[in-house]
Amino acid sequence: MVTRPTRGLIDELAIATFGTPENLERAIEAIQAPARIVDEALQPLREAIHAIHASTKQIADALQAAKPAIIEILSEFVRVLEELPEREREAVLELGRAGWFVDKEMGWAWVVGFPARVKQGQLQETEAALCDHIDDQLSNIEHRVCSAFPWRARIIRDALSAHREERYALSVPVVLAQADGIAHEALRVSLYSRYGKGHTKVAREFEQRQIDPHLMPLLVAMTHVLPHIYNPAERQGSRIDFNRHAILHGESITYDTRETSARAISLLSYIVWMLEEIKTTRH
Repeated sequence: MVTRPTRGLIDELAIATFGTPENLERAIEAIQAPARIVDEALQPLREAIHAIHASTKQIADALQAAKPAIIEILSEFVRVLEELPEREREAVLELGRAGWFVDKEMGWAWVVGFPARVKQGQLQETEAALCDHIDDQLSNIEHRVCSAFPWRARIIRDALSAHREERYALSVPVVLAQADGIAHEALRVSLYSRYGKGHTKVAREFEQRQIDPHLMPLLVAMTHVLPHIYNPAERQGSRIDFNRHAILHGESITYDTRETSARAISLLSYIVWMLEEIKTTRH
């Protein structure tokens, strides 16, 4: 503690140093002024920190209140994710039953929505849209197939040119034959051969090759017996004039339509895409 006599000595020393009490006060002011400036400059920051703390608490309270709804939303999201493979599988099968095949240019929402459109009686409009889709994507399909199998490019181009020229009697059988040839080349089994009840030899081949399970929902149109490979008894009453045996063996004389040709090209595009996916996932 500084005693009064000692304080007097300090004052005398300060006056001796600064000259007068006024000079001493100015010196003290000069020292305190920067501190006040810094303190004033920091005031907005202190206020901002205080506001952040208040906002953080409000956010925390809001999140706590919304926690049940968030959990419900996340649970629904997980449920949808778990159902995706089965929904995708059923959509691909439904397309196949209608004589159409999924391709990489179709949006996922459009594919999984196909069964609902069929149930709503929109099949005719949907099939017209699929024909348009094939025509719109024809150049891309041609490029992709010919790039993957360049030794078949001459035949593929001729067949797709016949489709463009509306010579469907020529395009359909050639495309069907090439789809089978491509599948046999890659898998060593015919695309149209059956194995057991309701399945194809391709299904058995996939089992032996241990195909990535994530691909299987998309591959069901290759592994299941669908109208394009129905036998004569199964074809009775079928509304679809798209059957490999009936066309290639001369039974059908009404297959030469834009729709049937688009279906065949749809099948070809699907086969090549699936073979690309199988090759990619194996590496």
